[in-house]
Amino acid sequence: MRIYDGSTKAISVILGYALAIVSGFLVGIAFAPSWGVIVGTAALLVVIVALTRWFRGENESREPRAWWRMTARPTAGYVLAAWFFLQALTTGLSRGPHVVGAIWINVVVVFVIALAYLASSIRLGTEGRDRSRR
Repeated sequence: MRIYDGSTKAISVILGYALAIVSGFLVGIAFAPSWGVIVGTAALLVVIVALTRWFRGENESREPRAWWRMTARPTAGYVLAAWFFLQALTTGLSRGPHVVGAIWINVVVVFVIALAYLASSIRLGTEGRDRSRR
């Protein structure tokens, strides 16, 4: 499955975040708040990996992306890296009783996601410069 349409991408992102939030909320109610944070974090990670593999830019082929490639263009990756760095920072600064350890798991996972987007964009930018020099 490949998704090229911008509105479909937006709906997918919204639904993915909703899935992560609702699953974490329900598990948090059913078991413990810390388990809710962990399940929500795991769901977010699954959504990010799936959407990264499914989303395509208008000039990308239907072939699988390179394992390191997160976006079609570097700019999109920089924006997403900033978003996830901000999310990790604000989560790390939040205070929540009974979930301190789980919050730090979330912070680490979201920080790694941000680093993946940043590394992808740097590599895409470097490849683009190398192609233009040829």
